[in-house]
Amino acid sequence: MKKLLYILILIPFFGFSQEESRESKLNRFWAQEEHKKAIEDTTNSLYYFKKELVFYLTGEKLGEYPYQSYYSMLRTCQNIIKLESNDSIIKNYYDTINIIQNKMEKRGILRNISYKTRVNWYAKGNISYKNKIDSIYLAEMDSNTTLTNNELLFYYSNLYFLHKESGDSSVLSRIYTDYMSFLSDSSDLSTFYPYFRSTYNNIDRIDLISSDFLTKYSQDYTKIGFMLGHLEENGLDSTNFYENCVNYAINLDNTPTNSFKLANFYKKMGKNDEYEDILAKIKVNFPEFKDEINYNECISLYNSGDYRKTYDLSLKIGGKYRGNSLKLAGVSVALLANKSGISTFERKCNYYYAIKLLESAQNYGVNTSDLISQYTRLLPTEQDKFTEGNPTSIELTTWGVTVSIY
Repeated sequence: MKKLLYILILIPFFGFSQEESRESKLNRFWAQEEHKKAIEDTTNSLYYFKKELVFYLTGEKLGEYPYQSYYSMLRTCQNIIKLESNDSIIKNYYDTINIIQNKMEKRGILRNISYKTRVNWYAKGNISYKNKIDSIYLAEMDSNTTLTNNELLFYYSNLYFLHKESGDSSVLSRIYTDYMSFLSDSSDLSTFYPYFRSTYNNIDRIDLISSDFLTKYSQDYTKIGFMLGHLEENGLDSTNFYENCVNYAINLDNTPTNSFKLANFYKKMGKNDEYEDILAKIKVNFPEFKDEINYNECISLYNSGDYRKTYDLSLKIGGKYRGNSLKLAGVSVALLANKSGISTFERKCNYYYAIKLLESAQNYGVNTSDLISQYTRLLPTEQDKFTEGNPTSIELTTWGVTVSIY
């Protein structure tokens, strides 16, 4: 009997006659009797439910059932699934459910079953129904049904695995284009993006959408902003497509953020002239960012070892970056001390100037005590000062300043 049950579960339904046959009615009657036993004898319910399904499946092949009987068959499969403990057998019964719902759909008698339930059934069997799941979701979207974030995640996950299964690049392109079509406002975009990215963070086929994305959404700042975020999150911000998106964003809303995005792109691509040009425009268009830009440039110059340019630029910086810039200037003077001056004494005196800059930085709340202590130990000794005639000040020609000697 167990072997018979297993075989019948996997047998697809064949054609049916135009009316229910005597044999069909008889098997349907026997199925109903088994259902009664399952209800009465709860200890052996699983056994009777399986027998009930066998009779239903056998009778269905012998003549057309009334539509209510198909719902009874679905109910029986669900009862079995609730009681069955073997996962592989459960999958077989989901396959049976899916055969039933496919036939009901073909006959036009599939009613009052939500798309969520149908998708759940299709997703749990052995047989792949990714195309079917996709068509169900598309139908719901076309009917203006509002899907939850989790439903959209499942929809896009299914679409991704459908692409993996079929190798159809047009399916993959829908991951982007459908998303843009179904979600329009910024709150939806920002809410769902973490789910979107968790599934597609390895997709780098930007060529699938770059050709027509900006044509479709050239005036839609929200969608361009979403795409910029997606490209940045996935390390795709060194592409020509990214540059084009940024330029479109700037045309729609010339914010400092967008301008900095373009500057960073040029810097990453090694386009130094374009990078400098964008920074110059930002300083003119957004003067409140001038000090920040110059300070960041100081950091870059310092890290590259160009201490003279670091010093020159740092003295031009004001605002909230003034203290840190003075610190950079002082450190730069110290690092160049042994190369600045015509005598050993003058070179040692550079540390007076470095300390003066660091003390000025402290006035802006920047802690430079350790550096001051370090440079103090490098100042001219009493013997050095005696040898030079105990001067009270000295002009440091490299820096164009005069410092006191103490």
